[in-house]
Amino acid sequence: MKPSALTHEALTYALAALGAMVAWALDLPLALLIGPTIAISVLAQRFPVLRVSRPVYALALITVGLTLGQFFTPEILSTWRSLGHTLALNAVITLTGTALGFLFLRHVLGFDPATATFAGLPGGILTVLEVSRESDADSAAVLFFQVFRIVLGASCFPLAFALAGFDVPTTGMPDHGTHTAPTLGDALVLGLGGVCAAGIGRWVKFPSAEISAPLLLSAYLYGSGSVTMTIPLWVPACGFVVIGAAAGTMLPRFSLPRLLRLAGQTTLLFMVFCTLTLGAALLAQMTLGIRFASGVLIFAPASLTEMIALSVALELDPAQVAANNMFRMIFCSLLAPLLLIVLRWLPGDEPPGAAMAKTGRPPPNRRHR
Repeated sequence: MKPSALTHEALTYALAALGAMVAWALDLPLALLIGPTIAISVLAQRFPVLRVSRPVYALALITVGLTLGQFFTPEILSTWRSLGHTLALNAVITLTGTALGFLFLRHVLGFDPATATFAGLPGGILTVLEVSRESDADSAAVLFFQVFRIVLGASCFPLAFALAGFDVPTTGMPDHGTHTAPTLGDALVLGLGGVCAAGIGRWVKFPSAEISAPLLLSAYLYGSGSVTMTIPLWVPACGFVVIGAAAGTMLPRFSLPRLLRLAGQTTLLFMVFCTLTLGAALLAQMTLGIRFASGVLIFAPASLTEMIALSVALELDPAQVAANNMFRMIFCSLLAPLLLIVLRWLPGDEPPGAAMAKTGRPPPNRRHR
């Protein structure tokens, strides 16, 4: 990495930490995540040099995944035995959300079919972005919709729970008052195990492997009693700051008018998803006996990291929330390639590559009217 790149990355972390401190001073819930996310989302539009390198981002995800796993007790993990009905409902809600997102983006906001399809998928962002590039979707708009949805989820859901009367910790981590001193053995098992789990997850292309694989490993180690150490609070604190900064730098940069238009459109789509989420949570409470607040986190159109962190902090069925959010990631990741096949055979749409065969040039992305 060039010295200038190192300077820009260090500046990014400094500004993200400043955003975290401001959010902390305002006593915002999940301040260590909300502050950097909002600060860098705004600043990166003005200063494109702000960046978070992939290895640092991956390490932050691994760290947070391992930390969240320590709260998965054997009692919590036992709830995974009765996930069938919840996952089935989640699949239905995800398909419904995808259809609603497509209809809203296509027929209300006027996007082309490909952009409406991939911008409206409520999860599996990495696979969705990769697959969308193989279509004639407006890739920049898809990226904005997917990333800004995560930014909105990271910002709005902690605030909404706080306004609803829940005591959301500023750090994002609950404090039960009992702490077990770290040991070298436990630290090595967690650290090396987390890195290996993330690497294997990436190798097999498991969605969001850097956080989901270490979380599963940590949950097993703590749930089985193989590891007992309490991870110091500063460890996930640094991870949250980096994750928030990374989310902010991922937003594509547009002219101010288009940026504001896309932000408003994503907010409207997010509200559609949230309305569906509330309905799904109510249905899950009535039919499956799941607490309404837990249902909101289970079906929320937000990032895995924030939803699990909130469920852990509020002690709202973290195993159910983790399993269902991972399921939605995988479901959307599998759904995206299938939707690409459907798009290729839609009447009036040329299969990708046809235009290039005729003109010798790749087809331009279709833009929002």
